Amino acid sequence: MSIQKKVKITLCAWLVFAAMTCGLLPVAESAPAYTVTTNLVADSLSLASGYAWVQPRSTAIEPGAASRKQLMTVVKRTVTGTDAMFGIGFMTSADDGATWSALTELPYARRMMPNGYMGIMASAVPVYHPPSGKVIVFGNIVCYNSSGVIAGTRYPAYTVYDPVTDTWAPDYTVITAYENYNPTGAYPFVKPDGTILWPMMLGGVQIATATFDGTALSITNMGPVVANSGTGGEAHLTYYGGQYYLAIRDTTTANRIAASSDGVNFASAVNVKWEDGTSVQSVDTQMRWVTHSGGLFLVYTRVDSSNTGIFRNRAPLWMSELNTSTLRLVKSSEHIVMPISPGKDDLGNFGAAAASRDTSLITSAEWQRTSTSKNRIYVTRIAWSAPNNTVPIVVDNTDPGFSANAPWVASTIVAGYLGANYVTDGTSGADTSARWAAWTPTLTTAGNYRIYMRWTTATNRPDAAPLRIVHDGGTDTSVTVNQQTNNGKWVLLGTYSLTPASAPNVKILATDNGYTVADAVKFELAP
Repeated sequence: MSIQKKVKITLCAWLVFAAMTCGLLPVAESAPAYTVTTNLVADSLSLASGYAWVQPRSTAIEPGAASRKQLMTVVKRTVTGTDAMFGIGFMTSADDGATWSALTELPYARRMMPNGYMGIMASAVPVYHPPSGKVIVFGNIVCYNSSGVIAGTRYPAYTVYDPVTDTWAPDYTVITAYENYNPTGAYPFVKPDGTILWPMMLGGVQIATATFDGTALSITNMGPVVANSGTGGEAHLTYYGGQYYLAIRDTTTANRIAASSDGVNFASAVNVKWEDGTSVQSVDTQMRWVTHSGGLFLVYTRVDSSNTGIFRNRAPLWMSELNTSTLRLVKSSEHIVMPISPGKDDLGNFGAAAASRDTSLITSAEWQRTSTSKNRIYVTRIAWSAPNNTVPIVVDNTDPGFSANAPWVASTIVAGYLGANYVTDGTSGADTSARWAAWTPTLTTAGNYRIYMRWTTATNRPDAAPLRIVHDGGTDTSVTVNQQTNNGKWVLLGTYSLTPASAPNVKILATDNGYTVADAVKFELAP
């Protein structure tokens, strides 16, 4: 580990914050190196009206796709008062978070809750749900008394964004059956089959299991309380190397980490420590995972000489690799990934998510705790030196990996396609000329891959379009797809062993009756 490199990023952090970039940063031997760029996205958006936009958190829309679209939500609060929330807004990006659209405020407002208090959804956390193609924005209901002071109980809540139609649910949904369960600021994990594992707080952290049908979310089970999980919650759940990991805020002594083999039943949480057993001195603030196939990283705040006077030492944001065998942080891998802002303000309400196979994002905003704060919203882009195989490879019909042996006809008639359009074979009957289209991924890692296909549907589509799936063991000719159902959804074709040398691909033949559609194929490395 180069000490000079570590000093370099510390100095770099004090450069002009509006566009801070640092060189390639080394980490542990097995983990990928990365570069860090922090950009100012917005400031002073509503300060003149007495409001600030906080808790920025992002999610990739169709991770792995060439479109590189991102959605970031923010929460509206008053500059004065304690967590006085008044709404949700969002911004979008089409370049992995390098630039962002203007802020749009959703028409969500406070309303009467079953506990008799006025409340509103806050602590928004957007997460893409691949099986449905929707973004679920998870949050909690914060309630207030007639004086505007936080009162009453909390509820889980959510809203939904549809990227295909670019529409939001007309209002947020309150899960009233789970009164007092508080998922504030918690990051859920979505399993490959669409099952959601959502951390909540009631006497300690526990994991709610939920399903989502594209419109409604239903909690089906509540797991046991994680032992020693503290009092803060705001947990982030991720999956890495065959294990689930929780990062947990504790309001009293030390933030904590816990591990599990099934994502519901966790071993007792442990305090965050360095590999030598000393305390990281991180307490009473959020921690977030940055998950890469080459390593699991934790983003956090901690006590340091540079942040004396900053509220709860909540800046800068640091990132270190986790030794998953010991659940301790590798001190030599620590780097600043978001420096102290010009306002020297609290940056501790933040988010972290993969944007693509080569980029992860960390998002935060000044909380307006200091007189020099301007409610600046920042996005840090982490550019990886090696592909992140936790993000799938998506090949669309407009990507270089797509090919065909004859012209196919581009169309946008039926919604639900990925990217700019889809193509059809242009004939309603069976194609006797053996016309085909193929999707070939650029693989960097051998392994077992779940392969999915999507298409748009209509009654004039084939009900058994034949596929040819080239894998390590040969060519599977047994799979067909019914393009009259599952519009715009990823349909699992199977799991196959693939290596770069075998030149794997998926081919669809236009030999069944109907307009055969070629849209997109996804290759997802199985853990």
